[in-house]
Amino acid sequence: SKAQQLYNNIANADKRNSRIQSVQSFFKLPKALNVKMQANHQEARLLIGGQEVPTRQFDGALFAPAVITAQAPLGYTFEGWYDSEENKVGDAGATYDPATSPITLHAQWTIKSYTVTWNPNGGNWGGSTASIVETYEYGATIVQPAAPQRDGYRFTGWSPAVSSTMPAGNKTYTAQWKQNYTITFHDGEAEVFRHYSNFFVQEDGCATQGVLSLL
Repeated sequence: SKAQQLYNNIANADKRNSRIQSVQSFFKLPKALNVKMQANHQEARLLIGGQEVPTRQFDGALFAPAVITAQAPLGYTFEGWYDSEENKVGDAGATYDPATSPITLHAQWTIKSYTVTWNPNGGNWGGSTASIVETYEYGATIVQPAAPQRDGYRFTGWSPAVSSTMPAGNKTYTAQWKQNYTITFHDGEAEVFRHYSNFFVQEDGCATQGVLSLL
């Protein structure tokens, strides 16, 4: 049978190229290309004909037309395929017809950048009430700015909690505040006044000063 003939041809072939030629001849396939490919990132995905290559690298024969797909990992953009000489041979969706075989293809990636916005939320930096906008690459360490100032309030931090490294997406952090109060003592009774940061206590004819914050 034809299946037995194919088996005999493959079994008698001493080298991989001979086996490939046997399969090619039996199925009347076009000329095979010996291809080496690497995804070049441990979180990227490499697919051939829609089937994922779990090792993210391939070293074998492909029969044209073959659809090769590189899926970018989080925080990266697929830059294209490059040969062993670092020459770009194709972008995503491009058709590549190599003149020689074997060929080596490497996927290249570009790291994405995102913005971090620091909203003072009524506070200021040296009188400026504008938000601070910074740009970070994915995975970079986020450095918090100096705490903003606000009359009559105490800065308590940022909301949401600041990530230690840049996530895959723009982030906005908003300043959080607690209001300060003034307490004035009259004949042992306390009266609370808002919007002032200092308070004075009359004790044995001596005035003391401090800051009271309600948590």
